Amino acid sequence: MPASPGSGGTTAPSGSGPASVAISVAIPSATAASGRARSPRYVSAGTKSVAVSFAGQRQTADCTSSCSLTLTVNAGTVTFDIGLYDGAGGSGHLLSTGTTTAAIVPGQQNAVRVTFQGVVAKVSLALGASAVTAGTPASVPLTVSAQDAAGYTIVGSDPYQTPIALTTDDASGATTLSTRTVPDPSAAVTLAYNGSAAVSAVHVGASAGGVPVQAATLTVNAAAAPPLPPAGNAPDHVKTFSYFGLNNVNADIPASYMAAHVDMVDDDGFTAQHADAFKRAGGKLAIAYTDPSYVPHCPPPFTPPAGHCDGPIGNLVASDETAFVHDASGARINRYNDPYFQYQEMLNVGAASAQNAYARTAAGVLSHSPLLDGFEADDSGSLLAGAFYGFNAPGVEFTGDAQWIASETAMLAAAGKPVLINGGDPSTLGPAYNGQFLDLPNVMGAMFEGCFNNGEGTYTDRSNLFTREANGYLATLPHHKIALCQPTGDTSPASRLYAYAAFMLVYDPTYSYYGSVTVQSDGESLYPETALVPQQPLKTATQISQLRSGSVYVREFASCSISGSAIGPCAAVVNSSTSASATVPALSAAYGKQIALDAQSLYHGGKANVVAGAPTSLAAGSAAILVR
Repeated sequence: MPASPGSGGTTAPSGSGPASVAISVAIPSATAASGRARSPRYVSAGTKSVAVSFAGQRQTADCTSSCSLTLTVNAGTVTFDIGLYDGAGGSGHLLSTGTTTAAIVPGQQNAVRVTFQGVVAKVSLALGASAVTAGTPASVPLTVSAQDAAGYTIVGSDPYQTPIALTTDDASGATTLSTRTVPDPSAAVTLAYNGSAAVSAVHVGASAGGVPVQAATLTVNAAAAPPLPPAGNAPDHVKTFSYFGLNNVNADIPASYMAAHVDMVDDDGFTAQHADAFKRAGGKLAIAYTDPSYVPHCPPPFTPPAGHCDGPIGNLVASDETAFVHDASGARINRYNDPYFQYQEMLNVGAASAQNAYARTAAGVLSHSPLLDGFEADDSGSLLAGAFYGFNAPGVEFTGDAQWIASETAMLAAAGKPVLINGGDPSTLGPAYNGQFLDLPNVMGAMFEGCFNNGEGTYTDRSNLFTREANGYLATLPHHKIALCQPTGDTSPASRLYAYAAFMLVYDPTYSYYGSVTVQSDGESLYPETALVPQQPLKTATQISQLRSGSVYVREFASCSISGSAIGPCAAVVNSSTSASATVPALSAAYGKQIALDAQSLYHGGKANVVAGAPTSLAAGSAAILVR
């Protein structure tokens, strides 16, 4: 606090006498490099005098290379307020101040120590970069310098007399200060930019008791538009996945049509004849369904001799207790599904008998469809804790993650062909165990079943589903394996548009696949939105928060096409809120059109249509795909 006459006090013990107190302050040279040739305790080189207030008294001394004075005080506990000034005799501007309380002993020379706080008279702000590029996130250092009234920079690590408060004029949320309060000269500050084009310039200011401020400005330059791809160079569709025969979905569509419009199909786990026909028609990737983790159609009892399961793998080991997982009482763990599937029981993926049953099942499918590229391994590749989800008890066969990882790895290898796993970390919705299963050489990728849209509705902020799904998907891409986004919910145009716009936010042209598995109103399942191909993103994120702009998530693309025909720049905008509408922020281009989806499937003429008009706001839980 500033020194003021009479502000100090003393509490003297009974019978105490006067005592001597020496005050000495070393003044640094005015030519010393700021902060490099002096103590971290701040004393201004402009100091001309010192004033000490105590017990209603104020004494001063002038300074040259130091300030020295000897005080006579009553012994006891004494508070000293000390101020350093740029004028003689304790006059002029207060440069720094300190307060200390000391026990003063009579009959000897007492010395007191004080930490000085610099008194800020001027603040200067400097950014480590004057400009950033729209679409490219950046972290820009902000240097906050304070000077005292004598013009010297306040250095060290001791606090300012008054902390410096920082402000910005950015209401868009595109930038964020790492702190709004600077307590001392050593505090580090950064200005984080999330890549949004919603702001063109950000002005950083400061407040420190009304002192003059030299502000700083960060300019956001528009990103240079990438060159458009050559005419006719756009693909007809994003990489797609669909059921072909599995659950009888799309079973009536010719294999030649599927091969022309779908990149990967999934067939049943018995003969997989549709998948075989797909490959013979020139299709790229064909897999067949398997579940090497759980066995369906299991009736009670669950204690030996247990009821006979009819699942395609479990029926091979129906009477072999070593192939199943048990609770502490010796009963097979189970969970009820529905009247058709009845109960599920869990296979012991570490048992040789279970692994052999999986190998025999896979070989049986391949004997009918030898052109298969691999298998879907449903309910596989998850955490050990996730594997027990919904069961009546945990299994005693698995006691730790290391054992589980080794067992699951051996089970997946038993397929004899690459597998597409459908499992992960149920908390993050990303790869389990930092991708240990995903990185196996026999794993072709991971499936996100219910991606952004499942039977309970679109993924919004309920249970943080949207953020978890987006970040889980983004965490899969660096593993350079297939990342299959497979929505399974309502197929109305609005729900499909929401899921596809969310997919565009995380889309990677090399590893992303989009799935069409839920039957539309016309009886097929081939979504026309997959013909909309986004290219040349202005921004690519590793965390979905990097695409946040105001209250929505936005990703812009310099070039987009439908069925191979260019439609110009486009943008996916998603409002994941469960309750609040949101304004569409200012973007790098003026978008006057949007995408509208037909209800019918691609096979029956459904299209992604460019229509006039672009929304300026989005209702809660809705999305738009904008076109310039």
